[in-house]
Amino acid sequence: MSAQRSLAIVIAALALPCSTPALGQSVTRAISLEEIGLRNGVEFSGMDGSRTLHFPIGDPSDVQSAALTLPFETQTAFPANRQVTLRVGGRALATRRFADSESGVWRVPVPASLMQGRYLAATLEYSGSRIGAQCVDTRIGGDWIRFGSAAEAKIVYARSAMKGAARALGHAPGSLVIELPALPSEAQVAGALLLSATRPSRFGPSDDTGDWRETRVVFANRSNSALSVINGPRPAFAIGDPLAAPRLFARTTDYRGGAMPTATAALGETSTDDRAAISLGTLDADLAPRLISDRGGLTVPLPATRVPSGRALSGLVADLVLADDGEDAPAIVTIALNGLLLASRPAMPGERSHLSVSIPEGLATTDNRIDVSVLRQERGSDCNTLPIRQEARLLGSSHAVLAKADAVADFHDLPATFAGGVTLVLPAQPDSEKVAAIAGLLGGMLSATTPLSVQFGGAMPEGSVIWLSDSPPPGTRAPLDPSSRTRITAVDGTPMVDAATLADASVVQLLAQGGRPVLWIRPGREFTKLAGMSSAARLGYGDIALYDGSGRLFAMHSEREKLVDIQTEGDVDLADWMRENRIWLVLGAWLLVSALFAWLLRQTYLSRDRGDDGDG
Repeated sequence: MSAQRSLAIVIAALALPCSTPALGQSVTRAISLEEIGLRNGVEFSGMDGSRTLHFPIGDPSDVQSAALTLPFETQTAFPANRQVTLRVGGRALATRRFADSESGVWRVPVPASLMQGRYLAATLEYSGSRIGAQCVDTRIGGDWIRFGSAAEAKIVYARSAMKGAARALGHAPGSLVIELPALPSEAQVAGALLLSATRPSRFGPSDDTGDWRETRVVFANRSNSALSVINGPRPAFAIGDPLAAPRLFARTTDYRGGAMPTATAALGETSTDDRAAISLGTLDADLAPRLISDRGGLTVPLPATRVPSGRALSGLVADLVLADDGEDAPAIVTIALNGLLLASRPAMPGERSHLSVSIPEGLATTDNRIDVSVLRQERGSDCNTLPIRQEARLLGSSHAVLAKADAVADFHDLPATFAGGVTLVLPAQPDSEKVAAIAGLLGGMLSATTPLSVQFGGAMPEGSVIWLSDSPPPGTRAPLDPSSRTRITAVDGTPMVDAATLADASVVQLLAQGGRPVLWIRPGREFTKLAGMSSAARLGYGDIALYDGSGRLFAMHSEREKLVDIQTEGDVDLADWMRENRIWLVLGAWLLVSALFAWLLRQTYLSRDRGDDGDG
């Protein structure tokens, strides 16, 4: 499907009329910190800090009222005067003083007149000083305050805001609840899998009690429109065109053809289909300038699904500017990928700092994390000079460098390969539970724009294939045969995965057939429990992975591993046999050498006796 036709489907779907939900006079939506990417909440220390929270609210003219609910807990080792100021739209809205040890909930109503964009921008500013010790360094205050991930903005929308599909979709929560028919079609399975890749999702019935926290999406067997609103206690959406669903609910940044003018122009690229870079500004991260006292920085997620087909991550470029603080002392700028420090350099205030690094082989994975950090010596916190926070800004020229991809070797290489098209082959028409399990297992492998097709049974298709079956794909040879008496051991024979565990586990293997990758999924006894699997257990390293109901059991690479062996009953490995019988081999060799020595000694005496007889 061409990009123009896909865009036309989206526009047509959003323009179609739809029924008005029976919602009473208003709809209350709750937007938590976890929904906007702050899973661990927000924390400050050192009696200093600031953080802006961006809550998506859609069209502000549809908002009747809003309020912030901020559960908190705080402590300080020494008596101090501490406070947090809340600003919305640049205007101070409320200030609260905190005791030395306290927990509770801070509720602040927000006037609708302060919401002028599609986001409610709320800034928390933390400050304070120790009582009776104004000349002491603030970094030894022993203080902290945390606003948990349950903190949320409650937005009340007018009933008229839900009259159109496009308008209602602009206010819908980010988390999805997907409902499929009892026996979905091939197109509905494909649409549901791609839809689950666009946002946090689960399969099953929606909870219609309380505030609006999840968006219910129903794949209808019969519908006259691609997208319509369903009548009910809160807005829900019916999908008539399954293949249009992922693009309807995807964010702009999910599109692989997103504009990257700065990075591509710097590298001389003119085509978005064969890009040599991914601008960090197009990724799902808050790149607002940071005010840094002694240390701080930015974290940028880079999922493998953002890498175009035929490309692979090869390097990182970070351009950073530190504001002039009137000092000559340099700060230290560092860049790390997935927790590994790649480079550092001194950065003078007011000057542009450039970091360019190559990514070592094997470091990239399915869900990558780029950390750009600044460390500086804070001046102040004495009786003569007040502490100064320095602004750090990541420039738009910062980007990830892409190179031509080699042959697929690990699971994390698959998303870029699948971007060129992939077919999921299922043995039969699945139910919703099995589709949910497949979505959980393929988390991080697909995006809203992946050309995915689904096939129920039939012959092996062309191109990249995901094969779900108890039997291996025809024409392939799997390094691990889960149907036989196979076990995984260390090189010294210590059992790691026994045959019984392997027989019950869901086994995923990356195979090759005629130069194309084939992902074989052998479902295990608890395969359906893989629905909603955490991102930490996703396919990444290696070409063999085992899963049970609790998540990933084991992952390895069949060719690169040096400390793990795969042993199949009936197969004889000479090295293993010699290792297991080395005592008898040593004893046999000793006996053989002893017998040979005795024979040589006997021959020597016999020759001497013959010589003596001849002389006589």
